[in-house]
Amino acid sequence: MTDVIFSFDTEDYVNPKGADGILRTGRILREHGVKGCYNVVGWLAEALEKWGRTDVIEELRHHEIESHSLRHSYHPTICEYTDIEDYDEALALFKKNEQESMAMVRRVLGNENFYAFCPPGSSISYVAHYGYAEMGVPVCDGDYVFDPVRGRSVNCCNVECLLYKYSCDLFI
Repeated sequence: MTDVIFSFDTEDYVNPKGADGILRTGRILREHGVKGCYNVVGWLAEALEKWGRTDVIEELRHHEIESHSLRHSYHPTICEYTDIEDYDEALALFKKNEQESMAMVRRVLGNENFYAFCPPGSSISYVAHYGYAEMGVPVCDGDYVFDPVRGRSVNCCNVECLLYKYSCDLFI
């Protein structure tokens, strides 16, 4: 049996019309008894609330929610602000931002646990891996640390790293 994960990056916290796509995909999946995986940016969770999109918020509550960072590709990105000499300082900055993001998503969507994180725009660093591990998020589903020869994940910096960009034709 093959397991398929329908995973969606939800990151447009600027354009209110973008929320319509989240609503449509969520409803389609739920109509067919499928739970989707939505990678939610903290600022988007707050934007949905500000826009009054209770329909989208309620729909997302039926699906799995992953962390997709505080502000996605808004600068400085995770890679940029953790690229400093002092590891402890970088880790503290990372955890401050991502704990804020996860708190936003928890408050708006009612999400209790984050089982995975999806790096925004491939912006990931070893500091982020360790930071998420310390925050109890055990899986990175969008990493370039992966064993393509054996088709399996790799444990790196205390998180299990999965390749996010597989398409179905790779398995045929």
